[in-house]
Amino acid sequence: MNTTVSAPPSILRRRLLMVLLVTGLMDIGASFLLNGIFFYTEHQFGWGPLKNLLLASSQGVMSICGALLAHPLTLRWRWGGHGGALAGLQWALMLVALLLMAVSATPVGMVAALLVYTLFTAASWPILEGLMTTGADSHQMSRRLSIYNLVWSGGAAVVIALTGAILQLHPLGIFILAALGHAVAGQVAYKMLRDKSDSPITAAPVHMEPEPQLLRIRRLALWLSRISMPAVYVINFSLLAMLPSLPVLNNLSTANKTLLASIWLVARFGAFILAGMTTGWHTRPRLLLAASAVMLLAFWGITLRPSDLLGMPALATGGIDIAMMIVWQVALGLAMGMIYSASLYFGMVLSHGSTEHGGYHEALVGLGAAIGPGVGALTQSIWPGQIVYGVAGVSAVMMLTLVLSVGVLIRFRRA
Repeated sequence: MNTTVSAPPSILRRRLLMVLLVTGLMDIGASFLLNGIFFYTEHQFGWGPLKNLLLASSQGVMSICGALLAHPLTLRWRWGGHGGALAGLQWALMLVALLLMAVSATPVGMVAALLVYTLFTAASWPILEGLMTTGADSHQMSRRLSIYNLVWSGGAAVVIALTGAILQLHPLGIFILAALGHAVAGQVAYKMLRDKSDSPITAAPVHMEPEPQLLRIRRLALWLSRISMPAVYVINFSLLAMLPSLPVLNNLSTANKTLLASIWLVARFGAFILAGMTTGWHTRPRLLLAASAVMLLAFWGITLRPSDLLGMPALATGGIDIAMMIVWQVALGLAMGMIYSASLYFGMVLSHGSTEHGGYHEALVGLGAAIGPGVGALTQSIWPGQIVYGVAGVSAVMMLTLVLSVGVLIRFRRA
């Protein structure tokens, strides 16, 4: 049994709101500079799929390092614990965003600064997740994580939708807005520190250990979700790197490309709402296997045009290609949201809100971000300009994920 000191409700609400505010502000920068950057490189440098995939894979490697750094950082940070580390990271991110703006005309300088930015961003997420969940029981944790997911995913969808318009209006705008977001986030985190908000955010004084059967279900769900988590971001970052060059978007302006490409992010937002409103998925780990299968089908549906598959060019001019791309984006977002919610929830509920386990979750995000685009870049180097081979490489990773998930499910059933 674990006991923690309960905070008064008014202080609890204020602390949670401040953590969520930092989350939303940081997400502005992260969405512009980690997701929207591929539209910047295509718009400013004329980069195609190969260079964008290599960039995405490099970001994935730095994400792994940053996520695993979060827990040791909070243990060794001598000024203000978690809140101090978070404030320091946000101000460092502000400086790196300004550096990115200064070197944005030179691809080598921009990439180097972007990798540092990725490292600091990845270290920030587990700290936020720990502050959101420490001391909460399983039901409180589910609600809090749902709200947390809604904040960052909602911000990401809006930012990606607006990135194209900002790039057309003023390309350096994405760096300026990112720097402003981090500057204010650092100030809010510092205010949390001044308010002594670094103590556990809890309204429940006791953690009761779950019954053995429920614990077994949670462990199975954690295994299935964490096997699938890298696959989520294999597709996430591969798709973000491929989207600007997909044939279905060729005739659209940059503003319209980013608007259309943000639909799956909106659908993921909807999945987080459903995850927060329901608890049935807490005891149905097989839903995660189904979500992985849907994710693979949706990836195919987004990247492969029906007009090409069926040999009927008239479908493209009739808008069928774009319509089907929208449908599959909705399916992809819902599946991704389900897996992401499960990985974060089950990891945090089994560890009682540990920053260390938040780091493992984010490291899996980085692993997917490294593997998926890396495979895509390899296929692009062998078959330049042929998106279909990149799709095949990413699909192979997804199929391996499904096989591993089925193996784990069988093993748990026999145990």
